[in-house]
Amino acid sequence: YKSQEAVSYQEQLGYLAKPYASHVTAFGKYILVIKTTQPNNRRDVDNCIKLIQDGLLSGLGINDRQVYAVLAFKEVKKVPPQLEVWFGPVSDMLAIIPTLLQDLEQYVDSQSYNV
Repeated sequence: YKSQEAVSYQEQLGYLAKPYASHVTAFGKYILVIKTTQPNNRRDVDNCIKLIQDGLLSGLGINDRQVYAVLAFKEVKKVPPQLEVWFGPVSDMLAIIPTLLQDLEQYVDSQSYNV
């Protein structure tokens, strides 16, 4: 079951992705990177993956079987919720993932946690 809010969000993602559909192929192999910025730490990072992936891929007109890897992470900041998405062919994405992981490591290291 998806709430009406979730369905609407997914449709909006598809609409925003549609102009980029000419940059993907029906037989490509892709990697998806998702970064959410949230005002608090109440949401699990994995809860958003399928919703975002389905909305994005419907707009691009490709099947989620073409996604070979998904990397999702979050930042918690006192700002309105934000979403950043990187999506591309495996070879292109492998070139930028180390930089994204380095940024993530710096962010996580800067956070203090009560365990």
